[in-house]
Amino acid sequence: MPGHRILQWVEEHPNELLAAIEDRTEEVIRDLERQERDARRALKRPIPRETYDVPF
Repeated sequence: MPGHRILQWVEEHPNELLAAIEDRTEEVIRDLERQERDARRALKRPIPRETYDVPF
């Protein structure tokens, strides 16, 4: 039973599991913060005139 072995490993190594989860969580948070900064910068940039010009 593969699932049983995973649970056994987790029970024997809880700190390793928590460290891996924490590392991944920090990585996701940094990525979301970067995306938010990029979005805020994009909102501050002027919209190019050709974006909203009527072509006639």
